[in-house]
Amino acid sequence: TALEAVAATVADLAERWSAGVELEFYLLTADELPVDRGGYFDDIVEGPGTATVREAADRLRACGLEIDACHHEAGPGQYELDLAALPPVPLADALVFAKQVVKEAAAAAGLRATFMPRPFDGEPGSGLHLHQHVDGLVVDGNLEDDGRAFIAGQLAHARGLSALAAPTVNSYKRLHSGPEAPGAVVWAHKNRAALIRLSSFRGREASIEYRGADPSANPYLLIAGLLASAAHGLEADLELPPPLEEDVGTFDPAGADAIRYEPLPRDLDDALDALLADDVLADAFDRQLMSRLVDGRRAEAEEYRAHVTRWEVARYRDEA
Repeated sequence: TALEAVAATVADLAERWSAGVELEFYLLTADELPVDRGGYFDDIVEGPGTATVREAADRLRACGLEIDACHHEAGPGQYELDLAALPPVPLADALVFAKQVVKEAAAAAGLRATFMPRPFDGEPGSGLHLHQHVDGLVVDGNLEDDGRAFIAGQLAHARGLSALAAPTVNSYKRLHSGPEAPGAVVWAHKNRAALIRLSSFRGREASIEYRGADPSANPYLLIAGLLASAAHGLEADLELPPPLEEDVGTFDPAGADAIRYEPLPRDLDDALDALLADDVLADAFDRQLMSRLVDGRRAEAEEYRAHVTRWEVARYRDEA
């Protein structure tokens, strides 16, 4: 696979890399509505949604996967499963399997699980946050020089990575959409709108959390891209800019003397352009694979542009 090929190329990093994952999704009724009106960590919600998520977690544990936690997320009917840290290929396998198990558990309960990045207007999107661990990068909660270069590499290739981490037209309705959705190529300690955050995860040593992905991502390509980007940062000893703890939504990059940032792509075409312009990522993957990926996503974006939405009809039908 593409991931195995990249992992072999950057073996020194890949053999030490592992990540735990926060997998978010919505559970819907037969009427395509959220299964409940619960909120973030709303443990009092007892009903088919909670029962379904617990059943999925039990099935995954029975198959040998370690599940750190499962809980209600911020949106109505939105839940999260936390997978314990695994190496690159086992983690990608586990994510594919976990999504299938969640869908099967939901179907058995008469529900539908959707991993669509943002299925509802005005509600939070669903993310796929990776808590990356590499021995020696973070010591006592502080970044070592290699840790700084690791993050710098993933920031340097962040715009191209978006095509792998957020690969659908709907993905860009999750990004830039709120206080916890990344919109800029920045890192931080506490700022949840940052693309990368130095955070703790289930009581473990601090992790390097990549927050730019959503559940529609192909985990094999996503992890391969993260490894290739980080490896470049380490090899080139890239310099890490200062962290940005301020709300990116109200922060003016043009007015900042010390910190300037690039926005993440605003749409899929922008992300694909960035991917094609990124020599490190382009070289990491088989050219034929990259061509098929880009051509397929371009066609999807073009189909979306040609589609007349209900919003357009409501807005312009009587105005024109």
